[in-house]
Amino acid sequence: MMSTRATTTHPWAWPLVLLAGILIGLLGWLPWLGAGWVPKLQAFALWMLVLPAAACLVALLRRRWVLAALLLGCLLSGVAASFNPAMPCSTAGASGESLTVMSFNTLKAGAEPDELAEAIRQRDPDILVLVETSEPLHAALAQRGAMNDLGYRTAQAPAGGERDTVIFSRYRLTERTEELSAKDTGWYSLPVAEVQTPQGPVTVAGIHIYPPLNNAARWAQGLAALEDWAQSHRGGPVILAGDFNSVRAHPQYRSATAGFLESSGRWPDVSWPAGRRFPPLVEIDHILASQAHVADFQTQSIGGSDHLGVVAELMVDP
Repeated sequence: MMSTRATTTHPWAWPLVLLAGILIGLLGWLPWLGAGWVPKLQAFALWMLVLPAAACLVALLRRRWVLAALLLGCLLSGVAASFNPAMPCSTAGASGESLTVMSFNTLKAGAEPDELAEAIRQRDPDILVLVETSEPLHAALAQRGAMNDLGYRTAQAPAGGERDTVIFSRYRLTERTEELSAKDTGWYSLPVAEVQTPQGPVTVAGIHIYPPLNNAARWAQGLAALEDWAQSHRGGPVILAGDFNSVRAHPQYRSATAGFLESSGRWPDVSWPAGRRFPPLVEIDHILASQAHVADFQTQSIGGSDHLGVVAELMVDP
């Protein structure tokens, strides 16, 4: 009698759990903005998979095989959205020399100059992308000797101007202005430069996409502009580095970066929010490359920002 009451007290429990599992499993495949709510939920899609995973385990323990199979399908669908494998990149003919790329959102230039300078010295990047940066911060880094080997750069980032992202390079670069303009992205213009590396010319874009918080349409516009730009630059090695304000569970992000190798690997390496009582939850800072493969990837904690720095060692095809 007790068992009968337990199974009939909440007859809609399992159907509701299954419905939630289906919605979570499909979340990473929905291209709709849903008045801005869908991108917000997609940012935490990986964490939401705990529900179908736990429900699948309970269903297995209770020998509800069909239900367990359906929940497992929901779980695999959600995982596939966040672990979409990158297209393989050829490494034939690689010179064997690595290219170290570092990207960091300084959170409105509030990063601790001493910590950031030390991180730059330790990582010794060939290419450095600073997001939400400023010229006073650059001057502070230069005073600490952190920019001695980064003698080339894109245009300045004046306060209140359209540019808040700057690319620094060990090697000579030529900036391509207006390739990702403010009109295209719907927010800031994004710097694009051709860097003359020892492996040959490499196109580098410093990325900062509008966050999908207040205006998801503007966020989608930025990713669409990046997709159009990336599709027109298939002829040589390309590196995208910065704060994408997007995770792999965002279909728009996957579309914009199709064909690029995610340097953090198959498992997302979370980078935000940093400096809290809890560890970072989502990966919105990315380094991606085409015609290259990844030798190493690491994150770097730097005070004064709610982002971790990301560092990738790339082997670029000549």
